[in-house]
Amino acid sequence: MNDSKGNRLSINFHEFLLIIKSQIRVDRNIHWRNQSDFLHYQKYDEYFSLESFSKVIDILDDREFKVHDTRGALKHDLSDFKRVNGDFSKTKEVDLKKMKNAGVVPSYKSMFEETEIELIKDIYSDDINLYKSHFGDKDLLF
Repeated sequence: MNDSKGNRLSINFHEFLLIIKSQIRVDRNIHWRNQSDFLHYQKYDEYFSLESFSKVIDILDDREFKVHDTRGALKHDLSDFKRVNGDFSKTKEVDLKKMKNAGVVPSYKSMFEETEIELIKDIYSDDINLYKSHFGDKDLLF
């Protein structure tokens, strides 16, 4: 994320959520927008969750749709990192990168204190409700 002069900011997760919340929803970066904004139809044949990604690949493969898993190539795969617990919601991005370079990343839950949970619920409530309607809430962090 950059400031108004284009300089890269090092912010923490809490600050990131406050920035997202302050933005007009339709003007948000597509990576941060609500996923429900991208649904064009009332109903789809299938809904998939990331928690079952390996099963999804098999289902799509059976339908002759080839999935190219680029997580490793794009360095979006954290499966080889040691996860640590604590309160990392206000840890600056630069410090999280240092941790990652050392082979350690915060556990997902450690990025969320009560204020971050409330921000997420406020910003993404329709996405959370869409997820729950298709998959229940057993895989949700909160």
